[in-house]
Amino acid sequence: MAPLLRELHLVTGHVVHLGILDGKDVLYLEKVGGAAAPHLRTRVGTRIPARSSTIGKALLTAAPRPGVSFGTCVTGFGCIGARVGSLGGAEVGLSVSGPMDRLKFDQRHAAPVRMAAAAIAHYFDLTGAAGPRT
Repeated sequence: MAPLLRELHLVTGHVVHLGILDGKDVLYLEKVGGAAAPHLRTRVGTRIPARSSTIGKALLTAAPRPGVSFGTCVTGFGCIGARVGSLGGAEVGLSVSGPMDRLKFDQRHAAPVRMAAAAIAHYFDLTGAAGPRT
């Protein structure tokens, strides 16, 4: 999964997060980033209320269908989140976060996030079957 997250970072130039819905929170499992990473308060293991997280919003509004959500992370930073799928009963999502002057809330900027979510879901068969595809 890490190579797909790094590829999303390289394609977009933005910080990439992977998280799961854990109760009322999103638990961040991965963070891949560049220069903007220090401006974001997230770290691996961070918990943020789902309603305050772009990943959480995508998971809460989309399940069980794929969806994209847009929001702000911190002042001057936008986020685009998408549902990946369900793994062991936990909803999985990802997001990109970057400066608002470079990250627009439109379908062109959401497309790489949706494509990465679909690739991760396909590779790990997050529709219910076990194990990664080879």
